[in-house]
Amino acid sequence: TCLVGYNNLGCSDTSCQSIQVVINSLLDVPNAFSPNGDGQNDKIFVRGFGIEKMTWNIYNRWGTLVYQGSNATEGWDGTYNGIIQPQEVYHYTLLVEFSSKEKITKTGDITLLR
Repeated sequence: TCLVGYNNLGCSDTSCQSIQVVINSLLDVPNAFSPNGDGQNDKIFVRGFGIEKMTWNIYNRWGTLVYQGSNATEGWDGTYNGIIQPQEVYHYTLLVEFSSKEKITKTGDITLLR
């Protein structure tokens, strides 16, 4: 990064320094969402910083895989094979590799509200 300074006569001087950036890995998954078409919380997403790779599997109470995602910018809309899923608790497993090469496995529950 460089800084350019000017004096009152318009003369300039430049100073450059290297800046090291450290990204702190962060990860979270909300525990509920409401895909009811109102434009708020209609999809559930993995939230975080430094996510390089991920596998997110969401299962219904019978163990059927109803969603699989590999991109944090794409979320689950509460459907399975185009069919709206019922209001209930879904279980997920999440495998994440951060840009630091740190790997995390997270499991939890998501309540789908209608």
